[in-house]
Amino acid sequence: MEQQDIAGDMARAREYLRTLPAMARFHDTPARATMDHDLVVRVAGPDGLPDGMLAGLGPGASVPSPGWYFRASLAASVAMFITMRAAEKHLILDGLVVTVDAESDDRGALGMEEGIPSGPLEMRVTVHYDGSDGDESAARAVIEWALEHCTVYDAIIRSVPVELSIERGVPEAAPAAESSPVQAASSHSG
Repeated sequence: MEQQDIAGDMARAREYLRTLPAMARFHDTPARATMDHDLVVRVAGPDGLPDGMLAGLGPGASVPSPGWYFRASLAASVAMFITMRAAEKHLILDGLVVTVDAESDDRGALGMEEGIPSGPLEMRVTVHYDGSDGDESAARAVIEWALEHCTVYDAIIRSVPVELSIERGVPEAAPAAESSPVQAASSHSG
């Protein structure tokens, strides 16, 4: 997709939401995980998502753990937001690579010590690019804006209410995917 197409899609999405602000809020596509065997978790979600993930324990870990998918989600989201913002600012960032790494302590996840968190102790987002057609400050401003507006990053740094619902019996069918009104507006207009 060309930069002008991305910038146009962003402008159309913003205009759509200015005109119809009630359409800005929607339910995201649910992700469903089912235990299979030997700590293999089968996930159902959008096209392109691998159907098997391991819990990250034991010698049989042949696919990435859920924690890796979490970090990959953040890296992909940051890269996408950088690309979108760069297109809006008519800035080219060559060789963009976003890496997310974390340090964790499995004793927390295994409930071995009260004071150790189950999740990452710290995370680092590294944005690398080979060059730009703009100056360093323009590139930095695009990258910082992208991180501040990245949806996955926001969910990590902000306390998001999580409701636990426990059901017994045969699970309901997975809800149909609901596309974002912004995605629908962008895809229909371009």
